[in-house]
Amino acid sequence: WDEFYKIHPILTWNARDIYQYLTAHDLPYHPYFDQGYVSVGDWHSSRPMMAGDESERDSRFHGLKQECGLHLTLSPEAAQSLDSSTL
Repeated sequence: WDEFYKIHPILTWNARDIYQYLTAHDLPYHPYFDQGYVSVGDWHSSRPMMAGDESERDSRFHGLKQECGLHLTLSPEAAQSLDSSTL
């Protein structure tokens, strides 16, 4: 894959940048945004942002480092790898 370049023009955009772009270009956004949802996961694990939340991910999975389908007990090595991830 070394011969390929990936270009991600919005990689460094934050939530404000995205919102400003959507509104400037009259583009639709998810209706849950107006209800306080800034990140939507599964129906059973998403909630609106609340006071005290430190990041968007805190509004999903009750702040746990999980993704849908990965609710498994991890080995210490796998847990360390996940903790070091920027995802």
